[in-house]
Amino acid sequence: MTPTMARSSAYVEGQLADSTIVQGSRNALGLPSTAIPSEAGGRETDRDMLDRVLRGLRAIEVRGEGIRRAERIEATRNRLAQALGYLLALPASQATDSVVERGVRWLTVEPRDQEWPSDRYEAGLANVLHGLLDHLNATAVAVAYAVLPASADHRSVFLELDQVVGRFCRHVARRVDDVPRLPAGDRPGFWAVQHLIEAREVHVLVTPSIDHLVPAAPHEAVGPQSEAGIRDWLAAFGVRLICKDDELALPHKARISHVPPQVS
Repeated sequence: MTPTMARSSAYVEGQLADSTIVQGSRNALGLPSTAIPSEAGGRETDRDMLDRVLRGLRAIEVRGEGIRRAERIEATRNRLAQALGYLLALPASQATDSVVERGVRWLTVEPRDQEWPSDRYEAGLANVLHGLLDHLNATAVAVAYAVLPASADHRSVFLELDQVVGRFCRHVARRVDDVPRLPAGDRPGFWAVQHLIEAREVHVLVTPSIDHLVPAAPHEAVGPQSEAGIRDWLAAFGVRLICKDDELALPHKARISHVPPQVS
């Protein structure tokens, strides 16, 4: 065999070996077995295979986004239900009734595809929630409450509470300070706050922390006087509790509970 023929034979064997590898790879991928493809045909087959892979990857991404979107929508619907509870505690008016009606209507509407809600549905639900919160914050009236020793700078404390609650209400109607070292039931300031809430004259209660609302004596922190009892009492009257410490420590989305208030 001449050197030229030897080089040609080695070239053909190399091509056949490469074709065998490609052939085996395609069989491993589940593609139909074919003869040794031409360069153009091989590229077309590879392009088809790549398209199939990309379509599969897109399907995985879409399913994941569908789940995340469904979770976002569930959280938005929970916040919508909560906002409606607070709105129902406001004084009746044509504007409030219109906002409530729109919120109730959207809360009863389910997305057509539960597993993959549309962008339009999610955006519409979010817009309704924002509208409800805007109306709520522009209408609600707040009371500020703090248990402070005589040596405390009362003006500075209530100024900070005003700044914290400013975006949740139209204005702060009352600022009530109370005497420390007294049980909650014996605090004259707490009586005043209780009267305002039960008379539905205020819709937001702002305080430095939950510790200002629970009894000073640990043995009294049971039933209605416990932290859970106080939160339930506020929720029963549709009153939002804003604690300054929580507002400064938590990210915005974590500040809103997903449990709607029970308005009597």
